[in-house]
Amino acid sequence: MSSTEKKSKEAQLNRTSHKFQTNDVVLAKVRGFPAWPGIVMDDANVPQAVLKERPQIKHRDLYTIRFFPAADYHWAFSKDLELLGKDKIDAFLAGPNRKKGDLRQAYELARDPHSWNEEQNTVVRNYEQSLQDAADEEEENQDQLEEEDEDDEEVSSKKRKRAPETGKVRESADKRNKKSKVAEAAAKPKSEKPASKAAAAAAANGDDKEEHLDPETKKVKEWRHKVQKVFLGKEGTIHADDMPGADATFKTVEEYDGMTAEHLRTTKIGKVMKRVMQLSDIPRDDEFHFKERAEKLCAKWGAIMAGGDAAPKEEGASGEVKENGDAAAHAEPTEPKSEPEAAAAPPAAEAPAESA
Repeated sequence: MSSTEKKSKEAQLNRTSHKFQTNDVVLAKVRGFPAWPGIVMDDANVPQAVLKERPQIKHRDLYTIRFFPAADYHWAFSKDLELLGKDKIDAFLAGPNRKKGDLRQAYELARDPHSWNEEQNTVVRNYEQSLQDAADEEEENQDQLEEEDEDDEEVSSKKRKRAPETGKVRESADKRNKKSKVAEAAAKPKSEKPASKAAAAAAANGDDKEEHLDPETKKVKEWRHKVQKVFLGKEGTIHADDMPGADATFKTVEEYDGMTAEHLRTTKIGKVMKRVMQLSDIPRDDEFHFKERAEKLCAKWGAIMAGGDAAPKEEGASGEVKENGDAAAHAEPTEPKSEPEAAAAPPAAEAPAESA
């Protein structure tokens, strides 16, 4: 073995045995790309969606690298990393044909990456917090809808108890209503209710079933979220500045002609519209007529829930609003939470592609 080969072998062994620390600036080797500057990250400052994609490998050091300048991520073993010191950085930047490009910018950031890295950490924390806030708001909104479902069922139960006093006609109607509800409950898949702690844990980890919804249902559910956020937010305040945006959402919903009973059951958009219709004070309602429009939508969707092919005419809509709104409200669909996409793409130009 020649002296050069021996030194090369020793250098490789030294890199392999080196224990890198968080915030070490390194040069990472990725097949098919030039060695690229990055920084060793701790899990606390890496997006959860990225961590979920991390390979599960035992007995070997695997480091999470955040690349300069695009803040993309990569997993690398010790043998594919080497510390990047100031001398190496200066030598690269002083070399020929290093005037521009992402690679040059990466080396420039590697000189003093700490302010840049802290900025990226802040971005990650804010992003994760926004996901948590969205999940909390969705859970709170769902709890509100479920509480109203229980209130409606309690009122309905009291009406049934008083039914014999009104005669045989009312009793017969109640029996038909009861049979309809029993049939609907029998037809509903049992899997719509949480089955175990594992399911709850999966939801808490963001492992939801949003992807199982068809595109049309997702679209309707998004409209429901927009309406609910504006009119039924957890702050309890409706802002006048949000009314033009709400008007645009209402127009989109009103123009949609593909609504089905399954959409209404799964998304509970009818329940949200019923609550909008019952609000005592909506800013600029004299301009946009949200309560009137919500009432018409409830009547239209009530006909769909009842099996009709078309919306009822406006003249007879007011008498059916409560019944139809309740019909949409009694459904108990699951409410999957959104899951963030993994953000582990490679830098766009010369940057190394992410690999396991």
